[in-house]
Amino acid sequence: MFIIKEAYVTEEVLHMKKLLRMNVENFFVVFEGSDNLGKTTIAEVVCKQLNFQYTKFPNPNLYSGKVLREILQGKRPFEPAGFQALNIIDRLLTPMQGHLIIDRYVDSGTIYGESDGLPREWIDEMNSMLVQPDLVFVFTGTPFSTDGEKYDNNEKIVQGYKRLLEENKDNPKYVEINANRSIEEVANEIVSIITARCSND
Repeated sequence: MFIIKEAYVTEEVLHMKKLLRMNVENFFVVFEGSDNLGKTTIAEVVCKQLNFQYTKFPNPNLYSGKVLREILQGKRPFEPAGFQALNIIDRLLTPMQGHLIIDRYVDSGTIYGESDGLPREWIDEMNSMLVQPDLVFVFTGTPFSTDGEKYDNNEKIVQGYKRLLEENKDNPKYVEINANRSIEEVANEIVSIITARCSND
C-alpha cells in the first residue's frame, strides 16, 4: 500500500486514477450534508488521491463571493431571495472544468432557500442555470465540533438533507455516506465509487 497522509491508496485505486485521467475529461462531484460532518477533511484527502480540484463557495476571488462572505459573517443585511440569487451568480461565474469536488452546491441552495421560506419552484428554476454534478455524496451522521463537543445543526437543515435522500433514493447519482467512521474508511469508499463511475462513463 501507498500512504498519503491520513488515507490509504491501494494499487487498484492508483490504476483507476490513471483511467480517470484518460477516459473522463470532466467529472463533477459534490459533497452535501449538515455542518461538522468532516466534508472538508474528506474532500481534501480524496482530491489528493485522485488529483481533483477542491472548490468551496462563496468564491473568495469574486466580488459576489466577498459580499456573500460578509453576509454569512453578519456584516451585511440580506433578504432570502437576494441572497439566493447572489449565490447563483457566484456559482455561475466560477469556472467548472476538469475533475472537481465541491463542498455544497445546488442541493444545499435548495435546502437553505426553503428553510428561509422561498418557494421550491422558484429555487429550482434558479438552480437550473447551473452546471449539474455527475455524483452527489450526502454525508449523514452525528456532527461534532472541532473541539469534540456535539454540534446541534439547525433542525430545518437536517430535515432538508433527509428529504433530499428520500427524494433521490432511486437516483444512482446520489450516494449516502456514513460520516461517523474513520477518515480512511470514508475516503476509501468515496474514491472507490468515483473511480467506478468514471470507468463506466
